This record gives sequence, structure tokens and C-alpha cells, in this order.
Amino acid sequence: MQGPDNKLDLEEYLSNQINEELQIRVQNFDKNSVVMWTIEQFQDRLEMLRDSLAQYEDRKQRKAERQAAKRLKREQKLQEAQSKKTNDDSNNSDSLSNASVNRNESVFEEINRGDDFEQDLIGSMAKQESSSEEADSSRDSEE
Repeated sequence: MQGPDNKLDLEEYLSNQINEELQIRVQNFDKNSVVMWTIEQFQDRLEMLRDSLAQYEDRKQRKAERQAAKRLKREQKLQEAQSKKTNDDSNNSDSLSNASVNRNESVFEEINRGDDFEQDLIGSMAKQESSSEEADSSRDSEE
């Protein structure tokens, strides 16, 4: 009868061993320490790690979005400044061309006035010559 008794003892021993709680050995190489966790502790810590990782990735994503928005805003301001400068430059060149056209027109007006003056001067000189010729001829006739 020793056989069945030994078999019961082995089964009892194995059931007692199975009922023992499983533990997880955690080594911290930074602190050079070892900690034993139960399954519940391990599952809690694993869930905390996953939550922390999700928060980190969310913050990283938001930061990247803010930086992209800032970069886009800077590029828009730069484009606005460049288009404003282009408009100012074209307005300045228009103003310069208008000024040169106005200057050219005033030069032409002066030339035309000069031509008029010259014609007036020639006309008055011709009148003086004809007047002096008439005066000479009237003097000649009086003599």
C-alpha cells in the first residue's frame, strides 16, 4: 500500500506547489537592485507604463503640431512681407516711371515754351526790323 500513499503524497505536494503564488523578478540596473512583483503588481505597473507611453506620445504629437503651426505662420508672414515688398517695389517703380513721365512732359513743355519764346522773339525782331525799315523809309521819304 505504499504505492498509493506515495502517489497521494506526490499529488498533494504538486497541488501545494501549484497553489503557490507566481512572482516576477524585476531588476533595476540603474539602481542595481532586484524587486519581486506579484502578478497583480506586474499587471498594474504594465498598465501604468502603457498609460505613460500613450501620454508621452500624445504630448510629442501636440508639440510637433504646434511647431508645424508656428512654422506655417512664419512662412505665411514671410510670404506676406515678400508680396508687400513686391507691391511696394512695383508701386515705387510706377511712381518713378510716372515721375519720369511727368519730368519729360515738363521738359517738353519748357522746350515748347522755348519754341514759343523763340518764335515770339523772332516775330518781335521781325516787327522791329519792319518798323525800323518803315521808319527808315519814312525818313527817306521826308528828306
